[in-house]
Amino acid sequence: MTTIISQRATIRVFAVLMCLGCIHLLYFVLKIPYKELHPRRIHHVTLHHLISNATHRRHYNRSVYPSFGHMKYILNNPDVCHSNKEVTVLFVVHSAWYKTEQRQVMRQTFLNQTYFPQHTVKSVFLLGLNTYNQSNELIEKENAVHGDIIQGDFMDTYHNLTYKFSLGLQWMVGFCLNVKFVIKIDDDTVMDTFRFLERYLPKYQNKRRHILCNVWSKNYMSIRRTRRDAVSWDILKGYKVYPWRYCSGFVVVLTGDLIPLLYKSLFISPMLWVDDVYLSGQLPSRLDNVTYIGLRPQETYYSYDRKFPDRVKCLGRPGCELFVFEDRNRYKDYYWKLLLRNRGQLS
Repeated sequence: MTTIISQRATIRVFAVLMCLGCIHLLYFVLKIPYKELHPRRIHHVTLHHLISNATHRRHYNRSVYPSFGHMKYILNNPDVCHSNKEVTVLFVVHSAWYKTEQRQVMRQTFLNQTYFPQHTVKSVFLLGLNTYNQSNELIEKENAVHGDIIQGDFMDTYHNLTYKFSLGLQWMVGFCLNVKFVIKIDDDTVMDTFRFLERYLPKYQNKRRHILCNVWSKNYMSIRRTRRDAVSWDILKGYKVYPWRYCSGFVVVLTGDLIPLLYKSLFISPMLWVDDVYLSGQLPSRLDNVTYIGLRPQETYYSYDRKFPDRVKCLGRPGCELFVFEDRNRYKDYYWKLLLRNRGQLS
């Protein structure tokens, strides 16, 4: 009998020790921060992916602020604006690293200074690093010839477009503050630069804190939470629409005084990878007295519009309102030659 009682006591002690061990283990597990159990997502790439995958190693920083500190230049051209007392217009082109031919077409057409001898027209192309870990040699050779590429130390991907303009703001603040107008434009866009210099420049050259673009109203455009252009649920949490006015991203014209102000706004504006909303909506919302001027429907067309081929025929003619449009069909210099022909500058 004594032996049985002794065995039961031993079993009870062992069970208590086991329970204490389980409680201690459970306590230890619960003490581990959640982020250590589940890799924290940084925009569209996980922290584990950033560390382990060399293809995505070059994301500038892990802050929610895209310009937290100094963004590194892989290629820089600090003297683009320095030889001029004042730059009339600086084109800042968002370009994909592989679109070499498209950049050359732009240089030869509406970015070409020789067509506008009465004004100082400059341009730079904002690039990231190629996404296939290939050599940067071709970009370096292109830059050696033209001296107009600003390349940042981040991957050139769709979700890193905000990094591009953040780099552009940093570059302009450091090397090109002597500018009247900055035109942020995509590399699939065509502009009638003559029209800008002849019509818009005289009208807005004395204005301050002005933005000219295709404007989307505040609380109008839905925030997409799915598909390729999805915004994570933890960003703008609780919002179904963007709470700011903003511009269609293919072209945004800014008065030069806005550049240092937008740059300062970077440091107090949490990251949003949708670059057109971030650049022309969230950043200006931090400032007072910013005026948006909306482009009229006849001033801009989209190449997917079925009436586009007929509407673009007037480009450059007196009375034609067409100013800027997307060329997703990539007709190279076709539209520029059409414009010159309609202006009587090309036979």
